[in-house]
Amino acid sequence: MVEIQESQTWQERMDKDIFIKSVGITIVEAEEGYCQTQLIIGPQHLNGLGVAQGGAIFTLADFAFAVATNAGNSSALGIQNDIRFIKAAYEGDILTATCRVCHQGGRIGFYAVEIKNQKGELIALFNATSCRVSNKQK
Repeated sequence: MVEIQESQTWQERMDKDIFIKSVGITIVEAEEGYCQTQLIIGPQHLNGLGVAQGGAIFTLADFAFAVATNAGNSSALGIQNDIRFIKAAYEGDILTATCRVCHQGGRIGFYAVEIKNQKGELIALFNATSCRVSNKQK
């Protein structure tokens, strides 16, 4: 079972994400059901072909989804996601992931994330499903 510290704010929980900090992802804007995250592609994000590693782009989208689902008074975990890569990203590109809630029910939510570069070109599309959780659940 996942232990959620209900006394913490969503900002405090997200700030504890050491992996996200190590990748270099930042939150641009966030509110319940919406988030923008950003990543400047550096040499550490490139694969052997010299383009941005798919995992780096996925992580950017996944973190936007995590913040959008947890901003506000609810705690949620991702239970499904998928990504479609549309265009390559390169070193120096500034990628922005914009996540919006499509539908939020009592526990299950559906979210869509668009990842674009600094020119506004669509790099990838990410869809995800969340489930709200609490310490009180067994």
